[in-house]
Amino acid sequence: MKKRIVTLLVFVGIVAFIIFSGCKKQKVDPAFDKTICFNYTSDPISKIPVGLVHDMVNGYKTRQLAKINEGLKIDDARAIWFDLETLKKFIYHIESVTIENNSSKSKEDLGIRIYYASYPSKDTWENTPKYHGYLNGYMNHPETMQYEIKHTLVMIPTIKIDNIDVDFNPLDTITYNHGLQDTIKYGSTSEFPTFGLNLMPRLKPNGGGSILGQNHGGLFPPKKEEGFGF
Repeated sequence: MKKRIVTLLVFVGIVAFIIFSGCKKQKVDPAFDKTICFNYTSDPISKIPVGLVHDMVNGYKTRQLAKINEGLKIDDARAIWFDLETLKKFIYHIESVTIENNSSKSKEDLGIRIYYASYPSKDTWENTPKYHGYLNGYMNHPETMQYEIKHTLVMIPTIKIDNIDVDFNPLDTITYNHGLQDTIKYGSTSEFPTFGLNLMPRLKPNGGGSILGQNHGGLFPPKKEEGFGF
């Protein structure tokens, strides 16, 4: 009986070890490692000196932000917040879709470029065909209506081509080798959707219009600055 209990405990221990250590980084040639791994416990935690953060944030507020507000006569956004799950899913889909579509690509080939951007004028939100109604719901929400011409960020995936990090669309395999070079599909007048992340709410119908169903994040201002450390 004792032998059977010991055997069972050993078996449970082996299974637990496999489950909890299965995603640990192994010494595998990156060219052949296609695993999407979420365990980075062996990696150092990224840190920034607090004083440096204060100087950088205050420097932006007193220089760039002050000039923008003065020149455009607006109270521009100085911060953007995204919920963690949105960022994790965005990164996961970049990796998983790319590796599924092209097994010769690895995680080391991928990255994210973050563009500084601003929302278009409010009078274009509902009547610009290339927006695909993406901003229509903003017109029906008192907070998002204030996003007009404010600062924001747009995140676009990158892939390494000839050792250059090039913007690409994981959903379009042609861009794996040529980037977003198709000027018809990816030009400024295009109505074609690409893979990217911006501060966009999920909208759900409500009678004749739309309401803010779920927001992936927030723009400050117009959102009230609560919980800020800098």
